[in-house]
Amino acid sequence: MQRNRSRLLTIVVIILSLLLVACDSEETPTATPLPATATATATAVPNPSSTPTSDDEPTVQTEGVFFSELLTGVPGGNSQEFIELYNAGSEPVDLMGWSIFYLLGEGQAEELVYRWTETAVIPPHGHVLLVREGQDVGAAADGFFTQSLFEGKGGLLLRDKTQQTMDLLGWGDAPAEFTAGEPVAASDDGASLERLPGGGAGNGQNSGSNAADFAALATPNPQNSGSPITPPPDEYLTIAITAPDVIEPGTEFSLAIEVGNVSETAVPNVTVSIPIAGHFELLAAPDGAELADGRLAWTMSEISANGSQTAEISLQSPFTYVDTLLTGYFADADGYLAAFGQPQLISMAGGAISIATARELVGDVVSVEGIATMYTGGFFAGSTGNKFYMQDETGGIQVYVPDGQGQVNVAIGDRVRVTGLIEPYRDSLELIPVEVPQDVEVLATAEQPAPLPVTAEDVNNSDAILGELVVIEGTALAVEEFSFDYQVQIDTGTGETATVLIEKDTGATAELVEIGQNYRIVGVSEFYQGLRQVKPRRQSDIVEIIPPIVLLEMQTDNTAQPGDVLTYTVTAANYTAEPLTNVLIELEVPGGEANALQVQPDENGISANGDVIWQVDELAAEGGTAVLQYFFTVPDDQTEPLVATPAQLTTDAQTEPVLSNTFTTFMGDTVPIWAIQGEGDRSPYVGIEAATSGVVTAVFPELNGFFIQDLELDDNPATSDGLFVFTGVLPITAQVGDLLDVNGRVREISGQTALQVEALDNIVLNSPGYTNVFNPVPYDPPQDPVAALAYNEALEGVLVGLTEPALVVGPTTRFGEYSLVYEKWGVTSVARTDESGFLMVVDDGSTVAHDDQSSLAYAVANGDVVQNLVGPLAYTFGNYKIEPIVVPEVVVAERPLPTIRPAASNELSIATFNVENLFDLLTPHPSSPPLPTVFEYRAKLHKIAQTIVAMGAPTIIGLQEVENLEVLQDLVEEEPIAGFGYEPFLVEGNDSRGIDVGYLVRSDLATVQSVTAHDAPGELFARPPLVMTATVHLDSGDQTVIVLNNHFLSLSAGEEVTEPVRAAQAAWNATVMEALASNNPEAHFVVLGDLNSFYQTLPVDTLEDAGLQHVYRYLPEEERPYTYNFEGRTQTLDHILVSSALFDRLTLVDVLHSNADYPIADPEDSSFRRVSDHDPLVAIFNFAQ
Repeated sequence: MQRNRSRLLTIVVIILSLLLVACDSEETPTATPLPATATATATAVPNPSSTPTSDDEPTVQTEGVFFSELLTGVPGGNSQEFIELYNAGSEPVDLMGWSIFYLLGEGQAEELVYRWTETAVIPPHGHVLLVREGQDVGAAADGFFTQSLFEGKGGLLLRDKTQQTMDLLGWGDAPAEFTAGEPVAASDDGASLERLPGGGAGNGQNSGSNAADFAALATPNPQNSGSPITPPPDEYLTIAITAPDVIEPGTEFSLAIEVGNVSETAVPNVTVSIPIAGHFELLAAPDGAELADGRLAWTMSEISANGSQTAEISLQSPFTYVDTLLTGYFADADGYLAAFGQPQLISMAGGAISIATARELVGDVVSVEGIATMYTGGFFAGSTGNKFYMQDETGGIQVYVPDGQGQVNVAIGDRVRVTGLIEPYRDSLELIPVEVPQDVEVLATAEQPAPLPVTAEDVNNSDAILGELVVIEGTALAVEEFSFDYQVQIDTGTGETATVLIEKDTGATAELVEIGQNYRIVGVSEFYQGLRQVKPRRQSDIVEIIPPIVLLEMQTDNTAQPGDVLTYTVTAANYTAEPLTNVLIELEVPGGEANALQVQPDENGISANGDVIWQVDELAAEGGTAVLQYFFTVPDDQTEPLVATPAQLTTDAQTEPVLSNTFTTFMGDTVPIWAIQGEGDRSPYVGIEAATSGVVTAVFPELNGFFIQDLELDDNPATSDGLFVFTGVLPITAQVGDLLDVNGRVREISGQTALQVEALDNIVLNSPGYTNVFNPVPYDPPQDPVAALAYNEALEGVLVGLTEPALVVGPTTRFGEYSLVYEKWGVTSVARTDESGFLMVVDDGSTVAHDDQSSLAYAVANGDVVQNLVGPLAYTFGNYKIEPIVVPEVVVAERPLPTIRPAASNELSIATFNVENLFDLLTPHPSSPPLPTVFEYRAKLHKIAQTIVAMGAPTIIGLQEVENLEVLQDLVEEEPIAGFGYEPFLVEGNDSRGIDVGYLVRSDLATVQSVTAHDAPGELFARPPLVMTATVHLDSGDQTVIVLNNHFLSLSAGEEVTEPVRAAQAAWNATVMEALASNNPEAHFVVLGDLNSFYQTLPVDTLEDAGLQHVYRYLPEEERPYTYNFEGRTQTLDHILVSSALFDRLTLVDVLHSNADYPIADPEDSSFRRVSDHDPLVAIFNFAQ
């Protein structure tokens, strides 16, 4: 089920009628005496055969409810329509359950115009007015309708709650079944049709002929339930309420009630009854008033002759936007007809409530004001939407603006007013504007609020900080890069770690974050899809915290020519809590005493014998600095790099000298590649502009860059001589063999050291023709993962090649990657838990995500052998990988497709199968994969059907990643499985991509009793467990099986941070199972599906702790299969766990390896290879006696 991110405001109009009860109450007898209501009878419609002659006197009824006036449009306003009813009796009539229908002509279908679904009373000798929605007819409406009425002809029919016809009104060429007697002539020129006698005489004439009983009224006279009763009695009561037309949310307001006595005698004991909507809070009322069942009632002791009395009610409006139609209020006394007041619409508009209050009003429309703490366009919000965050003194919230790109632009610090719907989405809470862009108003510019200091415990547990700008300080323990973000784990010293999620769309990066360093990170606290996180907004939100130490840093140019004057800057910084006195800083210039004459210190320093010394009287505490310089003239005969050894700082308080960094300046215009790479996994030049020189070894336009390698190799085996040059959107003019000078900024892009150039002028061709100058370095990483990291880092960017043919253990993925091992390691597959530093990854030289093999140069399957592979060694998304410069030689292995035996007549076969993105041909459709063609759709269904046959046509198959039931219905009709009688079952979930879980059940072997989705409280599941109860028919007798089919939360955000959600999902399965078991003690239980969890991890353990046993326990450890292959490492994500009695019947556990061992789909392959990225898991249970 696709989530529709566009929403229209539904203004809730609550019609408060005579017996209105609180919105959340069941209908109960009222505690307030009410005017007695009469039951109108069908005798109100005289038999058409009794149409009077011209000599007959008009018949005026004294009971019954009739159509009394009709307007079907005015010149220039066809929608100016109303329908009026009249109560001819002396008692009120409750219209709840009554309805009005419209028929345009013979042979057409009747259309519902209006149905009273709540108590609504038409006063004695009074009226009720229904008005076309959005129209103003000059009188307040008691209700609204949307059905248009044709001016020229038509008929209306009034039915009571027993579906008896109470009145008919036909006009023009009206249909006979909707006409009493003869139809009245259609009106024109804006006249209405009014029932006679009309006006102050009332509308009680009902002779049985519309033509006789209605006349055109040139000036329409709409009357509602509060209009004067007609005909008026000699003595009567009146009631009126003065109420504000518009109120703001959460404000106090008053209703002024005036009850009048139009008679020559005083009236005692007048009962006043006012409906109070449930969303209003009663603050003050007249003495003796009681509120019961949604009505406030009290007694006025006496109203004098021709006098009146007033009263006042104080209310508080709700915090949401709900318009209230105040009607059905009355005054009543013995001997008098109940007096009803005019309907009044009280609208909610303007104002704002606190954000903390708004967060509690899920499903309501609210207005809030606050300061924007995040700008639009930084956090991802879909292809057309945008979002920002705002907060006030009570809290913060995300504002998601559908289709907001180009319409809504908000900057940090803007004071913003937003009106919208509060709605949860994937554990977060959103405020969604009703009208875009009108409901997002930028009022002014203000200072952004100071971030709230929080700990990891706060981030992980506190709902109060969600949506707020916070600041967290701690140590970076881990940095991971994903396709759209970086995740940094921060330890704040409280025993927990917090996740800092850096969205790449913000332009911020984790490249400068070093593990083990302390940081102060500002961001928005959020809870999204099970992950609580802090989200920085820009790079400046991530600041390294310097510990309370003294630092000394030395800087100058990284290149120079003989005769150049270099400025060496030495910066001393005191981050301790105490000032430092008598600070002495000294250093030896490059070359020492031999270059003593090349030195000129600044005015604060002295030089002697190649040393420079500064004396600083005091270095202030908490960040006090001293910036010192000396100037060095490079000797004319200098050819070797200038190495400035560390400067040292001593003070009265320091027991050990503080040393600066060493700084090397290279002679010439460039820094060698090996120096840029450095000895560690990060360049010492990160964030610094540098120029270097090298020969182009490979060009990859789809990687937005090329690789260069230094002609002059250094002697340090720990540094690499290769480098990736990132050109971004610039055209690549470099060719293999070009010797280039390249100038740019050093970056760690996805962990790969790279030089990013900003303009083509930064790339200068020195000389072409250096082809074949590099022999590929034999590539042979060790088994130990730690040693392999060091081995690979020393070759990053260098041209490498295989030393011998290598075996494919991870097939080509949609990202064009596959994995290899050498034969010497003695393995044909690599498990997730194996030490596998020797695993070699090969890429396709692009960032393209391939939908199938048609866009790949070649593809490989497990068991194939690859040789003659050469290319530079890159590092992206956590893996070192070879980018081939030519297509290698591939020896294709023979791999017959597997099968699993069918179950015997006394066996039950159960399977789980993630069919990967089984979508139909219709929109809406996710952005990936693309909408299939008819051929592609049918081909996928056919492949899945073939797979099911190869699985042995199990009795019960739990499927994951299916769009809807219709897709499964198409699947079971595919020829390979059409004869098995599979029945499909699916219940739509809440997944944003529309993927659900479902079942196929063989109707010849089992009978399905029920299929229900068991969602957990909150938003724990996007795809709730689908619970099926089935009776399986076996030779030995029937067995009841209850299956819970699951698709747990994805691992895409990282295993550690998402594991608690999957554990909670497993625990919910256990809870559901326990509840079902109490009513089904003899049933066998099965929990299966793509649990996105590895075998023997917390979610699976949680299910076993609940009394289930994993079917893998039937197999020896070395025989336990895998269902998935991720980056060359096999693993099990798909599981079947069963109750003990069923486990005892287990006779076979097998995985059909038709997917995970094969590359992405080949559109030319009609076999069932690679229809999914998961292999199906099958278990067979034997019930033979």
